[in-house]
Amino acid sequence: MSGLRNAMLAAPMAGMSWVSAAVEQRSNLFALCDLLATHRIQRLVAAPMLLRQINLQGARLNPSTLASLKAVYCTGADLHIEEVDRFHARYGIPVINYYGLTETVGLCLSQRIESWQPGDRSLGWPVGCRVRLMAADGQEAKPGVSGELQIEMPLPMQRYLEDPVATAQRFDGQWLRTGDLAYRDGDDRITLTGRASAFINTVHTEKIYPGEIESALEQLPGVAQAAVFGLPDAAGGERIAALIVPLSDASPEDLAPQRLALGVREILGPSRVPVAFRCVADLPRSSNGKLLRHALAAIFEHAH
Repeated sequence: MSGLRNAMLAAPMAGMSWVSAAVEQRSNLFALCDLLATHRIQRLVAAPMLLRQINLQGARLNPSTLASLKAVYCTGADLHIEEVDRFHARYGIPVINYYGLTETVGLCLSQRIESWQPGDRSLGWPVGCRVRLMAADGQEAKPGVSGELQIEMPLPMQRYLEDPVATAQRFDGQWLRTGDLAYRDGDDRITLTGRASAFINTVHTEKIYPGEIESALEQLPGVAQAAVFGLPDAAGGERIAALIVPLSDASPEDLAPQRLALGVREILGPSRVPVAFRCVADLPRSSNGKLLRHALAAIFEHAH
């Protein structure tokens, strides 16, 4: 849906054209890069996995093949800021994060090229819609505090086919409930922190959202990627555990559990510090790069 809307529909509306490529012209990463260079493509809408594949090529990919690109548009929960910064450092091309659902019939939040900076973890600002963040008490969340992201737009989806219950749950009046959690910063940018349904229920009955802890861990030295989940606790509830994919130049000191725990504590406070860490070579992902959270506990059990 994202590729269809943003490339085929939005591009002509913005006065741009798109390239229809035969399968053999995009059969692998190098063929795709040749296509970009040949047609001097200026905008590329890509999944996070493509960004990761380009980064993995390192010096084997000539930067000149991407010289015409002015921006890459890339989004999703698996878009890691380290991949974005690594890509920008080598090619000098901004990676614009954005947000939209099938139910919103298009993107509704986006970063801006003119104000883009490396290290920006936000989704940017509303585009053609109004946004509010609702706390659990039914009031709007204060700046810096997470709440459910809700969107009001001129033409949202009408309903789920033959499912009035799901339709009613999706809307609060004219506001579409996304089920995603986010906070607003001092510049009114919106930053996603996780899914309302994907939480860890601690023994203190506090609901902890893995995304915010993963984001904190990925800011620490030596950490390339992180996945956080709940382990059952004998006292009831869950304990916070984390799988870490180290950077290639990570030192043992960077990956020491005490160092990782201290880093999370300094960013998020004591209640969100994992009690256990394991290092792994990679995280389980689907074919489109989405993190397979249901597999994390089994991997953790066999990791060291």
